[in-house]
Amino acid sequence: MPIIKRNPSIDTPPLHPGGGPSEYTEYKIASAADREAVRQDVLRVAGNGSFVSRCLLVISRQGSSKNFVTITGEDGLTFGIKDFISDSVRSLLLDMEKRAPSTLAAVFGSHAGDVVDAKFLARHTSKATDSGLIGIGWLRVGIDQVLCDRRFHGVQLRRFVEEAVRPSLDTFRQAGFQLAFSAAAMVGVANSFDASGMLDRLVQARNNEGGSAGEAKIIRRFVQDYALRDAKDRVAATDLLLRRGFGDETGALPSPDALGHSGRRVRELFAIFPWKQQETFVTPGDFALDAEEQFTP
Repeated sequence: MPIIKRNPSIDTPPLHPGGGPSEYTEYKIASAADREAVRQDVLRVAGNGSFVSRCLLVISRQGSSKNFVTITGEDGLTFGIKDFISDSVRSLLLDMEKRAPSTLAAVFGSHAGDVVDAKFLARHTSKATDSGLIGIGWLRVGIDQVLCDRRFHGVQLRRFVEEAVRPSLDTFRQAGFQLAFSAAAMVGVANSFDASGMLDRLVQARNNEGGSAGEAKIIRRFVQDYALRDAKDRVAATDLLLRRGFGDETGALPSPDALGHSGRRVRELFAIFPWKQQETFVTPGDFALDAEEQFTP
């Protein structure tokens, strides 16, 4: 994929340094054609029906909210298919260098050493909006270049598996759970809060339901808490989503526009892993990557 045009352009400094949590620069894809192309990229690599592919469709809302080329100033820097953060820069770029040697020198030039120098990255990392790494122009432009290179799709997806899927499945098995819905819900929450945050929320759900509660009650509480966490003035629609998604009443799921961020994610979970099917988890499977996109460390 060629370098895409963004609005604002990628060489524009962040617009809201130190702004509020929801006030950050999004380097949006400028053209409708490019927006559709990057969405189709997500649908293609997740089009084989495997568990991990369907999880990707859930967290990306089928390519409409996340894609391989995302760059924003949220939390100091958020980018790529998983909404990676500053802490992931070094490991991702090192894997990209393994996939295509000399990439760092070609993209970052004299800064090739800086982008994988843990001390340099730590010194310039900030969780503040539009601050930290996103404010370094040459790094922002370089990240844009590697994200737009489809050779590195497999690198991004491997990191998604390592950071969100694998630890979630470890916890899923340790809990003695069986349902694919449960596993996918855990992956989604791990993607938002990391694996330890997911585990904390699962333990809280179990405690709230009582020590004798089974998988169904625990996961229902786990999903409910996640969906309602940012519902704000959309609590009624979110409650309706949960009732209909879990089969307490019939009817269509509420529109995504009626829901908060987490509610929209849960809506995708219900659509892609229908609760009523009670599908048993079997294996994570893999993504539908082309040969040039694959990455074996």
